Order: sequence, then C-alpha cells, then structure tokens
Amino acid sequence: KELKSLFNKTLCLEVEKPENELAKRRIEFYERNGFFLNAYPYTQPPISKGKNPVPLMIMSTGKELSESEFHIIKNTLYKNVYKVNV
Repeated sequence: KELKSLFNKTLCLEVEKPENELAKRRIEFYERNGFFLNAYPYTQPPISKGKNPVPLMIMSTGKELSESEFHIIKNTLYKNVYKVNV
C-alpha cells in the first residue's frame, strides 16, 4: 500500500505460475493487496550466465493490463532490468 501511495504509476511484479499451493497463496496475497494477475505469456530472461529462462507471470496494480500495456511493461523490464535487446 505504501509503494502504491508513493508512486502514481502502475506497479508490476513477476510471480511464479499458480502451479502449486505456495505459488497460489503468493498470488492471492498480492491480489488482496490490489494486484491483478495478467494471463499473457511472460518469460524472465536468464539472470546470469549459465542460468535458464524462467516462465513467470506479471501482476499489476490498478487493473488487468491490455495486451499493448503488457508488452510495454515486458519490453521495459527486458531492456532496463535484464539488459536484453527487444
């Protein structure tokens, strides 16, 4: 809640797919705190040499993202966080 009040922007989180009970509980926690699970496919690029990409999902504040909004966030993450050319 504090982060949402500090930033007047959409916040996003990478979360594990809801394939086990712990991942489902994490998603439910974020949903109770105003995040929405977006169903678009997302893969976290390898975070270091020798690591594999990880299939995840993106959660966002405010509302579910449109496909174009999702791609903007995905490309921003790839470029600014993971330094991957998009």
